[in-house]
Amino acid sequence: MPRLVLAWLLAPATMVLLAGITGAGIRPRLTDLRNAGTAAAAVVLAALLPGVLIGLPDNADGTPRYAVAGAWGRPYVIDLESGAPVSRLPRATRTYAAYDFVVRDTEPGHYVAAVTSPSGRYFRLYRLAMNADGRVTVGEQLTPTLKGTVNGLAISSEGRVAYSRMTDRAGFVGTLEREWPASGYGLQWLDARTLALPAHSVPANALATLDVGTGAIREVPTPAQHEFSRPLLVLPDGRQLRALGWPTRTLVLHEGTRLVRTVLALDCGHIESLALAPTGRHLLVGVDREAQELDRSPLAGLPPCGGAASQLLRLDLETGDTHVVPGEQEPWIHAW
Repeated sequence: MPRLVLAWLLAPATMVLLAGITGAGIRPRLTDLRNAGTAAAAVVLAALLPGVLIGLPDNADGTPRYAVAGAWGRPYVIDLESGAPVSRLPRATRTYAAYDFVVRDTEPGHYVAAVTSPSGRYFRLYRLAMNADGRVTVGEQLTPTLKGTVNGLAISSEGRVAYSRMTDRAGFVGTLEREWPASGYGLQWLDARTLALPAHSVPANALATLDVGTGAIREVPTPAQHEFSRPLLVLPDGRQLRALGWPTRTLVLHEGTRLVRTVLALDCGHIESLALAPTGRHLLVGVDREAQELDRSPLAGLPPCGGAASQLLRLDLETGDTHVVPGEQEPWIHAW
């Protein structure tokens, strides 16, 4: 908005009008200035209104057309229809420029990001906004400078921000109001006041939760799995997506401790990242198709896929339909 207003104020027509007033030696009356201001505001609104009404573009299935992808540091906006990069995320400040986490906020085209210092030992949280062309601007700074490495970021359905950080001596989980000592890697909101802490130490077949009202850490039962079941995504209806295996090749859907179904099983490569669409029906899956040394071991079992080194998949969780995002894509997806 400020840049657009500045462009109108410095437009040639405005300059000609001001030069004419000055050349004629006319002192504008207060009513003239008010009328001119009203006319200028109308022109600016006329320029802005179409973009506001159009909003962000969607894919044919109704999912957002743009997503934030790319390895940590300077992620970029990708057009999921064409597979083409649209824009790179801007620096928050001259020094805070490396993005560790970007998560979707409650409004379309709005995000919260954790941006780190050059040393990686400090970070801040910022709000981001995306326009209809896929360009991102940095907005409000949400936190002061926080010490440590950020290792988790989540937004509740009500818009409450939670993060986790780790210093040389301890781990902390916080909201914008307060912090608690806990391990929060991979944290997710289970409901309006409960955070899931997948990495917090608990007995087998249990998940640690944090009540952000009281600070109490409790345990809830989880499905019995002989493989890793720590990574999870919570759907809007409360069901949970879990990524299983090492390397991770399977996605399953649970309702409480009951297995609903397997939604994805890869026969090669492994899952690197996941991002839900706003409705919770569709999922972006970043797949690394090149097997590392550990993945080629007899325990892991499967060779690399061949072909593209990585892919982004668009998965419909209801029908199971899967579409490959075109082009050469990195397997890291931040937010959709």
